[in-house]
Amino acid sequence: MHQLSFHLHHQVCIVRFHLPLAMASSSAGPKAAKLAKLQNFKAKLPAHTQAALSAMIAEAQKHGLPELHTKKHQLQAREQLLASFHDPVLGPLVQSIDMELAEGGTTTMYFANFLVYLLGLCQQGGSYSQLFHTTHQLTPSTFDKPWRLIVYCDEIIPGNVLGRATRKCWCIYATFLEYGQHLSQEDAWLTLATERTSFVSQLDAGVSQMLNHVLLSIFCHPACNPTQGMLLPGPNGGARFFFTFAMLLADGAAQKLAWSSKGDSGDKFCILCANVRGSAPPQEDPDDPNQLVHTTFKYSDLVIVQDQELLDSYARLDAKKHTTTSKQFEHWQKATGWTWSKNALLLSQPLLEKGLLKPCQQFCHDWMHGILQGTAPVVLYHTLAIVSQEGLPVWSMLERYTKEWVLPAAWKCGHVHQLFDKKKVEKYKNSQRFACQASECLTLFPLVRHFLHTLVAKHGQCLEACEAFFATATVIDIIHQGCHHGLATPAALLQAIEKAIQTFVHLDVAPLIKKWHWLLHLPDTLSRFQTLPSCFTCERKHKVISRFATPMVATKSFDQALLGQVLCQEICTLQEPDLFQAGAHLVDCHKVSKKTLAFLTTFLQEKVENVESSLVLKTKKGGPCHKNDVVAFANDTNPAGIFAQEGIVPFQVGEVQLHLKINGVACALLKVWTIVEYIPSQQHATCSVVDDNLGFVPSDQIVCPLAYTKQEAEAKVLLPYQLYN
Repeated sequence: MHQLSFHLHHQVCIVRFHLPLAMASSSAGPKAAKLAKLQNFKAKLPAHTQAALSAMIAEAQKHGLPELHTKKHQLQAREQLLASFHDPVLGPLVQSIDMELAEGGTTTMYFANFLVYLLGLCQQGGSYSQLFHTTHQLTPSTFDKPWRLIVYCDEIIPGNVLGRATRKCWCIYATFLEYGQHLSQEDAWLTLATERTSFVSQLDAGVSQMLNHVLLSIFCHPACNPTQGMLLPGPNGGARFFFTFAMLLADGAAQKLAWSSKGDSGDKFCILCANVRGSAPPQEDPDDPNQLVHTTFKYSDLVIVQDQELLDSYARLDAKKHTTTSKQFEHWQKATGWTWSKNALLLSQPLLEKGLLKPCQQFCHDWMHGILQGTAPVVLYHTLAIVSQEGLPVWSMLERYTKEWVLPAAWKCGHVHQLFDKKKVEKYKNSQRFACQASECLTLFPLVRHFLHTLVAKHGQCLEACEAFFATATVIDIIHQGCHHGLATPAALLQAIEKAIQTFVHLDVAPLIKKWHWLLHLPDTLSRFQTLPSCFTCERKHKVISRFATPMVATKSFDQALLGQVLCQEICTLQEPDLFQAGAHLVDCHKVSKKTLAFLTTFLQEKVENVESSLVLKTKKGGPCHKNDVVAFANDTNPAGIFAQEGIVPFQVGEVQLHLKINGVACALLKVWTIVEYIPSQQHATCSVVDDNLGFVPSDQIVCPLAYTKQEAEAKVLLPYQLYN
C-alpha cells in the first residue's frame, strides 16, 4: 500500500473496506458523584449558559484561577488594560470629544482612537499584529498606493427587540480591505464607537457628526497623518504604513444618515444618480418608503454623479440655508435630496481640505440588506404566489420538501421548513413579501430554485415567474459566492442584475421598491474594490456587543462602560495566537480516542501516531466545514469514467467522517460518492452512495460543504456558484 504522504499530497485514497467506523470514545467509568458535584456547583452561580461554564472551567484548568475577582478588581483590570494602550503623542485609546446638540449646547462622546488602537495592537503582538505585518509584506502600502480603510456603521438592538429598546445603540467598526478573506472574521474588525441611539438622536446631524469626529481623529490628528505614513512597530524594524479612507459600508438607512441624504424616504433617494427619482403609486400609501418606485431599469439610462458635483451640491445647499426663507429652503432640500445640518460630514472642512471625502467612490451599499432583506423576499413571495394561483399547493409542498434536505452544519438553518407554516403564509400574503432573516433567505433560494426546476418549470408551468426567480438567484450567487471566490466580474453582475429587474417587472405583480435601484450600483462598487464585503460578519460582531450591553446595569455611564468592555474583550482576544490562519486548517484539535487510532491503523494497514482530530475544518476560503457534512473537493485529475451530461465534472463529492491531522498534515476521511449526473445549468448533481467507499483527501482540496437529499443509495447535491459557473 502506498505511504500516507502520497495520499495526502496527490490524490484521494479510496479503499473498499467492510469495517464499521467505531469511533465512540470509551466510557469514563462511574461518574454519578462527579455529575452531582457539577450540578451543585452550577446551581450556586448566577444564570449562565452551559457553554459559558464549560469555557470558564476549561480556562481555569489550563491557566489557573485569577487571584483577584471582585467587581472592583474587574473594573480595575479593564482600566489598567485600557491605560496601557496610551501613546505619549497620540494620547489614550479611549478619547472624548464635545458634540453639538440639535437643540443647542454640547454633550460628550467617547470613542476609540483608531491610530492608538492600531499602534497598541502592533506593540502587544499576537494575532492582529501578525495579520497586519504578514499582509503588509505581501501587499506593501506606499504613498501612491495606500491601504484602504473600511468604516462600517449600523444600529443594533441589545436585549428584547420587542421591548422599549432603551439599549439600542449605534456602532462603528473599521478594518482594511487588504485583509481579503479575513474580512469574514469578526476579529478583523475593530470597534471604534458604541453610542446609544437616544444619545445619537439628540446630536445635530446625528450619525453624520459622529462619523465626522471619528474620521477627524484618524486623518486630522496634529501629530500624525496616515496618508503621509506612520511607523508601526513589528519585526525587522516595523513598517512605514500609509492608508486612506476608501469605503463607507452600511445599509440604506445608515448611508442616508451618514451622508445626510433623504434616502429611501425622499423623492430623490439616490445620491449617486442625477436623474432617478421615486414616485408613489396612487393605490399605495405614499408615506410608505417601501412602496416608492422608480422606472429606470438599465444602468446605461443612469446619469452618474461625480464626487465634486455631489460636494458642490451640498455646499450650495449650505449657502441657501443662509439666503432663503424656511419654506424655500425646505423645497430646495426636497429637490436636491439632502437634509441640511451644520455638522454634516459633507461640510467637514478639515476632511475636505485633505481631499478625503469622496462620497461617490466611498459609498458601498450593504448587499445583504439590499437583497436578502430587500428584493429577494419580494421575488420569493410573488413567485410562489403565482405558482399557487395555478392550483399547485406550493406552500404546503415546500414545508415538506425543505425537510428532506440536509444542510451544512455551519448554515444553522435546519428550521427553514417552519417558514412555510400556515399562519406565517397568511402573514406573507398580507404583507406581499416573504418574511425571514437574511441567512434563512440565503438558505431558501437554492432549495426553492431546485423545487421550481424539477417540479414546476420542468412541466412547463409558470415559466415567467420561474425565470424571474432564477434571475434573482443568479444575482445572489454571483455576489455571495462569486465575489468570495474571485469569480465575479462587474460585467457579469450587471447583466444578471438587469435581467433580474426586467424579468420581475415583466411579471407586473408589484411596483419596484427602491432597493432594486441600489442593485444597479453594485457592479461599479465591485469594479472599484474588486469585492463586495459581506455584512454577515458585522452582524455576528453585533452579537458580541449585545452580550455586554444586555445585562449592563451602569446606565448612567452606559456608553463609556460598554465601549471599555468591548475594547478589552477585543484586545485580549487579538493577543491570542493563530486567529487569522491562512489556508485550510482544523479548529480546536484534540487527540483521537484509542478506538479511532486502532481503526486508522487497521484502515491504513500501518501504525499511525501523532494523530489529532477536530469537528470543524476552515477551508482555504475561510468557510467552515463540519464533521458529517457532505463536501465538494478538488482532485489533481478527474477519475476515469466520470463524465456528465454537460461536460467533465470538475470536482468530487464525499461525506466527512473525520477531520484529522496526521503527523502535522491536515486531511479528511471521506465516504466518497460517485457522481453519475452533473447538471450545472440547473445547479445540481446526482450521486451514487456506497457506504464502504472510504478515502483520504487533503484538507486544502475541500472546496465547500453542500446541501443534499438522499434516498437509499442515491443522493442529489445542490451546487454553489463556484461549482456550476
